[in-house]
Amino acid sequence: MTLALLAILAGGGYAAWMWLPVYLVHIEVKTVVRDYMNRAVHELDDAKLVEDMLHKLRTLDEQEAPGEDGAPARFPTVQVAREDVTWERDLSATPPSLHVAFGYTRPVAYPLVGRWTAATLWVDLTSDLSRPDWGPAR
Repeated sequence: MTLALLAILAGGGYAAWMWLPVYLVHIEVKTVVRDYMNRAVHELDDAKLVEDMLHKLRTLDEQEAPGEDGAPARFPTVQVAREDVTWERDLSATPPSLHVAFGYTRPVAYPLVGRWTAATLWVDLTSDLSRPDWGPAR
């Protein structure tokens, strides 16, 4: 019984060691996207917002992964192409909204066994673009 419990705890710890960094970076990705969606309330140049957001996403994290020749190389963890991003500003809606969606695939290392897999993660967010009314200025 104790051996089975230790095996379960070890397996859970191993899974957390592999997958926790993946999801922590994904939370950062969503935070960056929300930040640029908030900037869209005042900034109307969508192309610049998307390019700046993609640059920020590329600089969030790096990971060592097998390169094309199989040798280890450093890569940005989050790589998203401009054509893969849906950035839809709808000013005719009530309230005005912005929809941002994309997916990205990142490598996931299995430590101790030397294997790799790919995980595809998705971002699909909608934000209100209306400017807040804080009442009369004092």
